[in-house]
Amino acid sequence: MGAAAVVITVLLGCGDDGEQPGGGGQGAGGASSSASTSTSQGSTTSSTGSTTTGQGGAGGAGGGELCADREGGALIDFDIVGESLRVWTTDDAFIDEAISQLGGMTPPRVAVFVPAAGVDCDAQWSWHTEPTPVSFADLTIELCDGRPSDVEGDIDYWVNTVGQYCPWSAVVSAVDDRR
Repeated sequence: MGAAAVVITVLLGCGDDGEQPGGGGQGAGGASSSASTSTSQGSTTSSTGSTTTGQGGAGGAGGGELCADREGGALIDFDIVGESLRVWTTDDAFIDEAISQLGGMTPPRVAVFVPAAGVDCDAQWSWHTEPTPVSFADLTIELCDGRPSDVEGDIDYWVNTVGQYCPWSAVVSAVDDRR
């Protein structure tokens, strides 16, 4: 009989209530929205250079035009407790998992980003996430959970104190794969 391995990614920090992803942490405003209950409707394909779409996510108020000429990565849209966020990443493993989550082949996990000041691919926010490092985690601290508007409200705090943005209720709503 073989042994099964369980891998859990945990980011260390100062969470004190033990909530799990989708549990309505700091930025969720106590909402009961859970990434694990959301489903995507759309088409997926994993071939290189493909566009994968889903239903939902505004993609950030015209943010696509800002990065229309980018190649070698993907634009990924997230729905986060009634708000949207579009990110650009060049991390192949992250892109592949986002496509898999969108297609329902992989259960949702918490996206982990490094926030930075300044507009990038999502015109509705005056901050963006760095293209790398990015990851999906099974667990994160509550300190880095929030809505995009929470980050917008205190960019300096999120960039210089928290240093990570990991919205527990984020659901992949579209992937524009440009690899």
